[in-house]
Amino acid sequence: MLQMLQGFLVIVILCAALVRLVQLGRLGESEKTETYMVGMHAYRFRYARVNGGWRAYILQMPGLKGRDGSGHVTHRLYDGGKPYVCWDRPVQSLKDMQAISHVWSRNIQTYIDTGKRFG
Repeated sequence: MLQMLQGFLVIVILCAALVRLVQLGRLGESEKTETYMVGMHAYRFRYARVNGGWRAYILQMPGLKGRDGSGHVTHRLYDGGKPYVCWDRPVQSLKDMQAISHVWSRNIQTYIDTGKRFG
């Protein structure tokens, strides 16, 4: 009985350690794709871990309707020609990167609709 209890305890400890590693982003998802809607406009992102942080690569967004599309104005950077959401420091969790990309989507949509710059 004691041996069985010890085995159970080891399993519980290993499960707790695995959960913690997933929370820290060391195990689990390293890439995810999602579509986020701003009104009737679809924004599609591929989230990926790069150099220890998360990036939101922009797969789809509405056209800029003639607005300035420079990376500075639209807060986009490029990785081998692939645009991603610009942020001022590494983003440590997927959840945070999703929140950042959702705010970016709303802001860029306002820019497209009104010309009001953000950031």
